[in-house]
Amino acid sequence: MQTLEKIPTLTASRLHAMVRERGYQGAPAADGLRDGAVVLARDLPALLLDARMENFLRGHVGACETWDALPRVLLYDNLKSAVLERQGDAIRFHPALLALAAHYRFEPRPVAVARGKEKGRVERAIRYVRDAFFAARAFSDLADLNAQAAHWCHAQAANRPWPEDTGMRVRDALASEQPRLLRLPATPYATEEVVAVKAGKTPYVRVDLNDYSIPHTRVRRTLTVRASPELVRVFDGVAVIASHARSYDGKVQVELPEHIEALVAVKREARQHRGVNSLTRAVPACRDLLVQAAERGTNIGSLSAALLRLLDRYGAALHAAVHRRWPGCCRSMCGARTRRCGRTGLTATIN
Repeated sequence: MQTLEKIPTLTASRLHAMVRERGYQGAPAADGLRDGAVVLARDLPALLLDARMENFLRGHVGACETWDALPRVLLYDNLKSAVLERQGDAIRFHPALLALAAHYRFEPRPVAVARGKEKGRVERAIRYVRDAFFAARAFSDLADLNAQAAHWCHAQAANRPWPEDTGMRVRDALASEQPRLLRLPATPYATEEVVAVKAGKTPYVRVDLNDYSIPHTRVRRTLTVRASPELVRVFDGVAVIASHARSYDGKVQVELPEHIEALVAVKREARQHRGVNSLTRAVPACRDLLVQAAERGTNIGSLSAALLRLLDRYGAALHAAVHRRWPGCCRSMCGARTRRCGRTGLTATIN
């Protein structure tokens, strides 16, 4: 009753399917379920990600693969995805639809304007899907919804009576027509979205509202994105430089660990290089100290960081400051006598 209160337009067949999912084994009318069909007075969302041409074409490919065949003629309402322009009998089809038709060798044919009887059967089928599948259905994501739809198509929808011969089921009618349908080509039609994207100074490219990571070596250039419902692949020329699971969350960063690790390593190296340059420019004699440290296997990064801290603290008085921190190891700046540093093991000349 709670479900009916929330969705009072549920049909008897949909209610029966819902209670059967919960273990009910009776006939549709045995439990007082309402009689007859009630037409939904509002539209329900279509099973598409959006209205892009790629998704319109994916619907064709999915249907062909499900049937393992396709009709010789496909009828279309006068939607912009199929018919760009029409003047009487003169029709200009969408070139993407014509390419799909050429691949599968079917004839696209629009229904006549204001001839409702030509598409009545299709409208009834759409209403059936809305009433019997979408109504009161919960799902977690697109994959879950598609899995439920596939099960419903192969079970409840395929087992319903065939409208032209109620002695047959829909699955039987499809089996009888299968030999007269067109065979599928060896490869399905490619329906990936292909777009050129500009990578800026940060190692990401934007697809829809999400940012996907790329190698830091490929920034500041134009790349190509090929996106399917499941994957986002990024190309530099013909080379695949990144492959991500596609996200539909919006305004998120989708990253590969190797991209981030490489970027962090480069930044660390760059910081160390800048630090050494700053140090040797301020105190040129420190170059000799760093060379000796490298020859003895001392960590140059740690030594440079320590010397930079002293440079920040003491400025021009670094000579004396280094001598107080590591007695004798940096007197090479002043020349003359030699002395061995107990901390680093380096030998330096001192005055």
